[in-house]
Amino acid sequence: AGAEAITKGEKTIITIQNDTVSINGNGATADGKTITISEAGTYQFSGKLSEGQIKLKTEGNVNFIFDNFSLSNSKDAPIVGETGNLNIYLNENTENTVSDQRAANTEEENTSTESTNAQNTEIRSNESTDTGAASNTSDENTSTTTDTSEETYDAAIYSENDITISGKGKLTVEGGYEDAIHSKTNLTIEDGTYTITASHHGLNAKKLLTVKDGSFDITTVEDALHSKGDVTVEKGTIDINAGDDALHADNTLTVKDGTINIKNSNEGLEGITVNVEGGDIAISSTDDGINAAGESEDGSSVNYAINISGGKIKIVPGGDGIDSNGDLNVSGGTIIVDGPSADYDGTATVTGGTILASGNSGMFQSFNGNNSTQNSIVYYLSGNGSAGDTIKISDESGKEIFSASDLTQSYNAVLYSSPELENGKTYKVSAGSNEESVTNNDTTNT
Repeated sequence: AGAEAITKGEKTIITIQNDTVSINGNGATADGKTITISEAGTYQFSGKLSEGQIKLKTEGNVNFIFDNFSLSNSKDAPIVGETGNLNIYLNENTENTVSDQRAANTEEENTSTESTNAQNTEIRSNESTDTGAASNTSDENTSTTTDTSEETYDAAIYSENDITISGKGKLTVEGGYEDAIHSKTNLTIEDGTYTITASHHGLNAKKLLTVKDGSFDITTVEDALHSKGDVTVEKGTIDINAGDDALHADNTLTVKDGTINIKNSNEGLEGITVNVEGGDIAISSTDDGINAAGESEDGSSVNYAINISGGKIKIVPGGDGIDSNGDLNVSGGTIIVDGPSADYDGTATVTGGTILASGNSGMFQSFNGNNSTQNSIVYYLSGNGSAGDTIKISDESGKEIFSASDLTQSYNAVLYSSPELENGKTYKVSAGSNEESVTNNDTTNT
């Protein structure tokens, strides 16, 4: 539903005052602090409800308008969509909060997606791997109901079906138990300002996770953005502190545009296929910056690839800057790898873009694809370059064509590739006190 249709149409008004729920309209009932939505339609929420829950029990589209609304629960998931699609609209100039205050689920994951604990309680688990999470048997993390068949949902905002969030307002989501927001199908964020924390994943979708726009500050123990299918970022500003991957897709991860600042991660971007078409991306990782890896759901063979056709990328890795278990294809963009540089098992082809990679010669691979049409220079230093040293590339006339002085790690090898490099021309490469002239006579010169 479009924003105008949601906000201008007929709606049921749900107001909370002093933890008491008042409903003006049809389709919603309240049993104490539990609100049940039984009809498709639009529902506007305002006020603060602690130890509350909203349940969707209807087919079709259910639209929530958050108008300075706060919902928290320390015993169960605050919002549960059992049926129907959930659309959340954040009214402009409002601040809203959904807080799952349950203790973090620390049980090890096993092979069942919906395990059963000693009381036969089903666990609707977060799917961070091809399998689900094990049952949580601690008293504080089991369902609030005494009915042992009651399902324990794993996110502050959880739905068996699609979740779409839009609007110009602010939303804080705290995923204390596991995820902040989890859809078992598709999750789409269209706009808004978000502060997200989670003891597992921040934004999680089983099929497709799409960020169309918005401003995000995400802190997670596991992945910030996660999908068992695909992840697509079209636009937006995303700041990430992740304990595992910043952006992870079990299948295809695509960044089309936006500003992504990955301050901390194990791996920055990961998928079987990783496509970077645009955007301004800064990655700090303890392992690989961009990684093409993973397994198919059915165990069949897959074709790994990293494809970079645009954007500005800066990687400060602890492992490889760019690591593909298959191919690496660069056709555009500006890429700076500050540290151990590239590792690939297939071919690496460059047909465009500007690339500077500095790293250790023991973890250094250049472009080897027969289809490369752009020249590259690989310079092995006689000594080590230090953090802060200026790397400069100059042509025969002494004109500087590239320089960088903000590298943070030591190195003894430099790769540079650019459309400005021409066959038969001589270029001077300097890195700190190291300097050498290289004549381009082939695609790659060392």
